[in-house]
Amino acid sequence: MHSVRNLLTAAAARLGGEDGRGEAELLLAHALGKPRTWLFAWPEFAPDTAQCGAFERLVAARVRGEPVAYLTGHRGFWSFDLAVTPAVLIPRPETELLVELALARLPRERTVAVADLGTGSGLVAIAAAKAGAGAVMAADADPNAVTALRLNATANGVAIDAWAGDAANGKPPDVDMILAGDVFYEAALAAHVTAFCDRCLRAGIAVLVGDPGRTHLPRHRLRLLAEYAVADFGAATRGGETPAFVFAFEPEKPKSRSLSAGPARRPTKS
Repeated sequence: MHSVRNLLTAAAARLGGEDGRGEAELLLAHALGKPRTWLFAWPEFAPDTAQCGAFERLVAARVRGEPVAYLTGHRGFWSFDLAVTPAVLIPRPETELLVELALARLPRERTVAVADLGTGSGLVAIAAAKAGAGAVMAADADPNAVTALRLNATANGVAIDAWAGDAANGKPPDVDMILAGDVFYEAALAAHVTAFCDRCLRAGIAVLVGDPGRTHLPRHRLRLLAEYAVADFGAATRGGETPAFVFAFEPEKPKSRSLSAGPARRPTKS
Protein backbone atom coordinates (compact mmCIF):
# COMPACT_ATOMS: atom_id res chain seq x y z
CA MET A 1 0.00 0.00 0.00
CA HIS A 2 1.33 3.43 -0.97
CA SER A 3 1.13 6.15 1.66
CA VAL A 4 1.51 9.89 1.09
CA ARG A 5 4.93 9.70 2.74
CA ASN A 6 6.15 6.86 0.50
CA LEU A 7 4.79 8.43 -2.67
CA LEU A 8 6.52 11.74 -1.92
CA THR A 9 9.83 10.09 -1.08
CA ALA A 10 9.87 8.09 -4.32
CA ALA A 11 8.76 11.03 -6.48
CA ALA A 12 11.29 13.42 -4.93
CA ALA A 13 14.08 10.96 -5.76
CA ARG A 14 12.93 10.78 -9.39
CA LEU A 15 12.60 14.56 -9.76
CA GLY A 16 15.92 15.27 -8.04
CA GLY A 17 17.45 18.64 -7.18
CA GLU A 18 16.65 21.04 -4.38
CA ASP A 19 13.07 21.52 -5.65
CA GLY A 20 12.31 17.83 -6.08
CA ARG A 21 10.51 17.40 -2.76
CA GLY A 22 8.54 20.61 -3.12
CA GLU A 23 7.47 19.80 -6.66
CA ALA A 24 6.42 16.30 -5.59
CA GLU A 25 4.24 17.83 -2.87
CA LEU A 26 2.60 20.23 -5.32
CA LEU A 27 1.87 17.45 -7.79
CA LEU A 28 0.50 15.03 -5.18
CA ALA A 29 -1.69 17.72 -3.62
CA HIS A 30 -3.07 18.46 -7.09
CA ALA A 31 -3.70 14.76 -7.81
CA LEU A 32 -5.57 14.38 -4.50
CA GLY A 33 -7.46 17.65 -4.79
CA LYS A 34 -6.11 18.75 -1.42
CA PRO A 35 -4.10 21.76 -0.23
CA ARG A 36 -0.38 21.13 0.15
CA THR A 37 -0.58 21.49 3.94
CA TRP A 38 -3.00 18.53 4.07
CA LEU A 39 -0.13 16.23 3.08
CA PHE A 40 1.80 17.15 6.22
CA ALA A 41 -1.16 16.34 8.44
CA TRP A 42 -1.93 12.97 6.80
CA PRO A 43 1.40 11.34 5.83
CA GLU A 44 0.03 7.80 6.30
CA PHE A 45 -3.03 8.33 4.10
CA ALA A 46 -3.19 5.76 1.28
CA PRO A 47 -4.47 7.23 -2.02
CA ASP A 48 -6.62 4.94 -4.15
CA THR A 49 -5.52 3.42 -7.46
CA ALA A 50 -6.93 6.26 -9.57
CA GLN A 51 -5.20 8.91 -7.45
CA CYS A 52 -1.89 7.05 -7.57
CA GLY A 53 -2.22 6.76 -11.33
CA ALA A 54 -2.92 10.47 -11.69
CA PHE A 55 0.09 11.29 -9.54
CA GLU A 56 2.33 8.95 -11.56
CA ARG A 57 1.29 10.66 -14.79
CA LEU A 58 2.05 14.08 -13.32
CA VAL A 59 5.48 13.01 -12.09
CA ALA A 60 6.31 11.39 -15.43
CA ALA A 61 5.31 14.58 -17.26
CA ARG A 62 7.48 16.66 -14.93
CA VAL A 63 10.45 14.34 -15.52
CA ARG A 64 9.94 14.94 -19.27
CA GLY A 65 10.28 18.67 -18.63
CA GLU A 66 6.70 19.90 -18.33
CA PRO A 67 6.58 22.91 -15.95
CA VAL A 68 4.81 22.29 -12.65
CA ALA A 69 2.68 25.39 -13.16
CA TYR A 70 1.23 23.94 -16.36
CA LEU A 71 0.64 20.54 -14.77
CA THR A 72 -1.24 21.95 -11.79
CA GLY A 73 -2.76 24.94 -13.57
CA HIS A 74 -1.63 27.41 -10.90
CA ARG A 75 1.38 29.32 -9.79
CA GLY A 76 1.60 31.46 -6.70
CA PHE A 77 2.82 35.04 -7.16
CA TRP A 78 3.49 37.23 -4.12
CA SER A 79 0.35 37.09 -1.99
CA PHE A 80 -2.05 35.99 -4.71
CA ASP A 81 -2.55 32.99 -6.95
CA LEU A 82 -2.65 32.82 -10.75
CA ALA A 83 -4.22 30.30 -13.08
CA VAL A 84 -1.91 29.47 -15.98
CA THR A 85 -2.39 27.28 -19.05
CA PRO A 86 -0.21 26.41 -22.06
CA ALA A 87 -1.87 29.44 -23.72
CA VAL A 88 0.06 31.80 -21.44
CA LEU A 89 3.67 31.98 -20.35
CA ILE A 90 4.56 31.13 -16.77
CA PRO A 91 5.45 34.34 -14.89
CA ARG A 92 9.21 34.85 -15.16
CA PRO A 93 11.48 36.37 -12.51
CA GLU A 94 12.18 39.55 -14.49
CA THR A 95 8.41 40.11 -14.71
CA GLU A 96 8.22 40.00 -10.92
CA LEU A 97 11.07 42.54 -10.75
CA LEU A 98 9.23 44.70 -13.27
CA VAL A 99 6.22 44.78 -10.98
CA GLU A 100 8.35 45.65 -7.94
CA LEU A 101 10.09 48.57 -9.67
CA ALA A 102 6.91 49.84 -11.27
CA LEU A 103 5.06 49.88 -7.97
CA ALA A 104 7.96 51.72 -6.35
CA ARG A 105 7.72 54.41 -9.04
CA LEU A 106 3.96 54.92 -8.90
CA PRO A 107 3.26 58.22 -7.15
CA ARG A 108 1.22 57.95 -3.99
CA GLU A 109 -0.09 61.51 -3.98
CA ARG A 110 -2.40 61.01 -6.96
CA THR A 111 -4.33 58.32 -8.81
CA VAL A 112 -2.36 56.79 -11.65
CA ALA A 113 -3.25 54.57 -14.60
CA VAL A 114 -1.06 51.79 -15.96
CA ALA A 115 -1.24 49.43 -18.93
CA ASP A 116 0.14 45.89 -19.07
CA LEU A 117 1.39 45.10 -22.59
CA GLY A 118 1.27 41.40 -23.50
CA THR A 119 -0.43 40.56 -20.22
CA GLY A 120 -0.40 36.74 -20.38
CA SER A 121 -1.87 35.48 -17.10
CA GLY A 122 -2.28 39.07 -15.90
CA LEU A 123 0.15 39.13 -12.99
CA VAL A 124 1.53 42.61 -13.76
CA ALA A 125 -1.93 44.12 -14.10
CA ILE A 126 -3.24 42.39 -10.98
CA ALA A 127 -0.23 43.44 -8.90
CA ALA A 128 -0.62 47.06 -10.02
CA ALA A 129 -4.32 47.00 -9.14
CA LYS A 130 -3.62 45.51 -5.71
CA ALA A 131 -0.98 48.17 -5.10
CA GLY A 132 -3.51 50.94 -5.62
CA ALA A 133 -3.29 51.99 -9.26
CA GLY A 134 -6.43 53.95 -10.03
CA ALA A 135 -7.01 52.33 -13.42
CA VAL A 136 -5.40 49.27 -14.94
CA MET A 137 -5.58 48.20 -18.57
CA ALA A 138 -4.24 44.94 -19.97
CA ALA A 139 -4.08 43.49 -23.45
CA ASP A 140 -2.83 40.38 -25.20
CA ALA A 141 -3.05 39.27 -28.81
CA ASP A 142 -4.12 35.80 -27.66
CA PRO A 143 -7.81 35.63 -26.64
CA ASN A 144 -7.03 32.60 -24.42
CA ALA A 145 -4.57 34.69 -22.43
CA VAL A 146 -7.20 37.38 -21.94
CA THR A 147 -9.61 34.73 -20.68
CA ALA A 148 -7.00 33.62 -18.13
CA LEU A 149 -6.45 37.25 -17.13
CA ARG A 150 -10.14 37.85 -16.52
CA LEU A 151 -10.43 34.68 -14.42
CA ASN A 152 -7.38 35.70 -12.38
CA ALA A 153 -8.66 39.25 -11.90
CA THR A 154 -12.00 37.95 -10.63
CA ALA A 155 -10.31 35.42 -8.34
CA ASN A 156 -8.16 38.16 -6.84
CA GLY A 157 -10.96 40.71 -6.49
CA VAL A 158 -9.59 43.44 -8.76
CA ALA A 159 -11.01 45.28 -11.75
CA ILE A 160 -8.97 45.15 -14.96
CA ASP A 161 -9.94 46.70 -18.30
CA ALA A 162 -8.90 43.76 -20.47
CA TRP A 163 -9.11 43.31 -24.21
CA ALA A 164 -7.84 40.90 -26.85
CA GLY A 165 -5.84 42.49 -29.63
CA ASP A 166 -2.57 44.15 -30.58
CA ALA A 167 -2.28 47.01 -28.11
CA ALA A 168 0.96 48.15 -29.80
CA ASN A 169 -0.88 48.83 -33.05
CA GLY A 170 -2.26 52.32 -32.80
CA LYS A 171 -2.12 55.35 -30.55
CA PRO A 172 -0.96 54.99 -26.94
CA PRO A 173 -3.60 54.41 -24.25
CA ASP A 174 -4.50 57.15 -21.80
CA VAL A 175 -2.21 55.99 -18.98
CA ASP A 176 0.78 57.18 -16.97
CA MET A 177 2.95 54.09 -17.41
CA ILE A 178 3.35 51.15 -19.79
CA LEU A 179 4.66 47.88 -18.34
CA ALA A 180 6.05 45.45 -20.92
CA GLY A 181 7.22 42.03 -19.76
CA ASP A 182 9.22 39.85 -22.18
CA VAL A 183 7.79 41.20 -25.45
CA PHE A 184 11.00 41.36 -27.53
CA TYR A 185 11.40 37.66 -28.32
CA GLU A 186 11.06 37.99 -32.12
CA ALA A 187 12.69 40.47 -34.52
CA ALA A 188 9.46 41.69 -36.14
CA LEU A 189 7.68 41.92 -32.79
CA ALA A 190 10.62 43.79 -31.26
CA ALA A 191 10.53 46.41 -34.04
CA HIS A 192 6.74 46.71 -33.68
CA VAL A 193 6.88 47.15 -29.91
CA THR A 194 9.80 49.62 -30.14
CA ALA A 195 7.77 51.85 -32.48
CA PHE A 196 4.85 51.73 -30.04
CA CYS A 197 7.12 52.60 -27.09
CA ASP A 198 8.39 55.60 -29.05
CA ARG A 199 4.82 56.82 -29.51
CA CYS A 200 4.25 56.38 -25.78
CA LEU A 201 7.31 58.46 -24.90
CA ARG A 202 6.17 61.25 -27.23
CA ALA A 203 2.82 61.18 -25.42
CA GLY A 204 4.57 61.59 -22.07
CA ILE A 205 4.03 57.99 -20.92
CA ALA A 206 6.82 56.23 -19.02
CA VAL A 207 7.76 52.75 -20.26
CA LEU A 208 9.35 50.00 -18.15
CA VAL A 209 10.56 46.75 -19.72
CA GLY A 210 11.20 43.40 -18.04
CA ASP A 211 13.27 41.01 -20.13
CA PRO A 212 15.54 37.97 -19.69
CA GLY A 213 18.05 39.39 -22.20
CA ARG A 214 16.52 38.39 -25.52
CA THR A 215 18.58 38.68 -28.72
CA HIS A 216 16.23 41.27 -30.23
CA LEU A 217 16.12 43.52 -27.18
CA PRO A 218 16.84 47.14 -28.30
CA ARG A 219 19.59 47.65 -25.75
CA HIS A 220 20.69 51.01 -27.17
CA ARG A 221 17.27 52.38 -26.18
CA LEU A 222 17.28 50.99 -22.65
CA ARG A 223 18.65 52.15 -19.31
CA LEU A 224 19.25 49.34 -16.83
CA LEU A 225 17.32 49.78 -13.60
CA ALA A 226 17.91 46.40 -11.97
CA GLU A 227 19.68 43.12 -12.60
CA TYR A 228 19.45 40.06 -10.41
CA ALA A 229 20.46 36.42 -10.61
CA VAL A 230 17.40 34.56 -9.44
CA ALA A 231 16.10 31.01 -9.44
CA ASP A 232 13.49 30.70 -12.17
CA PHE A 233 10.48 28.48 -11.43
CA GLY A 234 11.96 24.98 -11.24
CA ALA A 235 15.48 26.19 -12.12
CA ALA A 236 16.97 24.67 -9.00
CA THR A 237 16.32 21.22 -10.43
CA ARG A 238 18.64 22.17 -13.29
CA GLY A 239 21.27 23.43 -10.89
CA GLY A 240 21.43 27.09 -11.79
CA GLU A 241 20.00 30.60 -11.77
CA THR A 242 18.81 32.85 -14.55
CA PRO A 243 19.47 36.59 -15.00
CA ALA A 244 16.56 39.00 -14.76
CA PHE A 245 16.64 42.57 -16.04
CA VAL A 246 14.38 45.61 -15.79
CA PHE A 247 14.96 48.63 -18.02
CA ALA A 248 13.55 52.08 -18.62
CA PHE A 249 12.84 52.63 -22.30
CA GLU A 250 14.38 55.95 -23.36
CA PRO A 251 14.22 58.28 -26.40
CA GLU A 252 16.54 57.72 -29.35
CA LYS A 253 19.78 59.58 -28.81
CA PRO A 254 20.74 62.02 -31.59
CA LYS A 255 23.54 60.69 -33.75
CA SER A 256 26.83 62.53 -33.36
CA ARG A 257 28.45 64.04 -36.46
CA SER A 258 31.08 61.78 -37.94
CA LEU A 259 34.65 63.06 -37.56
CA SER A 260 36.18 60.55 -39.95
CA ALA A 261 36.50 63.13 -42.70
CA GLY A 262 38.47 65.49 -40.43
CA PRO A 263 37.69 69.13 -39.67
CA ALA A 264 35.93 71.26 -42.27
CA ARG A 265 38.34 73.20 -44.50
CA ARG A 266 38.18 76.97 -44.42
CA PRO A 267 37.46 78.61 -47.78
CA THR A 268 40.50 80.16 -49.46
CA LYS A 269 40.62 83.66 -50.81
CA SER A 270 40.66 83.96 -54.56
